[in-house]
Amino acid sequence: SYSPSHADSSSPTILMVVGHNGRRQPVISGRVPPPDGSHIVFEGDRGEDMGRVVERMGMQAWRASSSCTDKSLSQMTRIATPQESQYWEGSLLDEGRTAADVCADIVRRLRLPMFVVSASFQLDRKKLTIFYESQQQRVDFRKLCVELHSTFKCRIWMERVE
Repeated sequence: SYSPSHADSSSPTILMVVGHNGRRQPVISGRVPPPDGSHIVFEGDRGEDMGRVVERMGMQAWRASSSCTDKSLSQMTRIATPQESQYWEGSLLDEGRTAADVCADIVRRLRLPMFVVSASFQLDRKKLTIFYESQQQRVDFRKLCVELHSTFKCRIWMERVE
């Protein structure tokens, strides 16, 4: 089982780009690279999140191809258990679809100029990300966020997609 404390301190940091519910996510750092296709748990936004390894690269290659800083890297904490992988690919994905439907209903009721594309919960359900499209430069979704927080009891993150 993966543990950062068991990593060889002389090995280079390996950066992985993971797919989370079909979307590319930020680079995740870990000293011992898990195999491609593995589900990993990593530090999310004030909690734990999960993703599937789809690419690995060395620190130098990442720095050369990215405008990010090392501070923007989340730390891989462990390889996910089979039960977590099943939950992430099943129930949590279904909960995200339900949240997107609920959000779309609220958007229609509030007559907001936006279209809800999808929604995704962080592994620990402490954060719900709503992916949306809009023709307007700025959308005031404060009332939407209040209603979503009241319904799902978690942080709400609105992310515009192009």
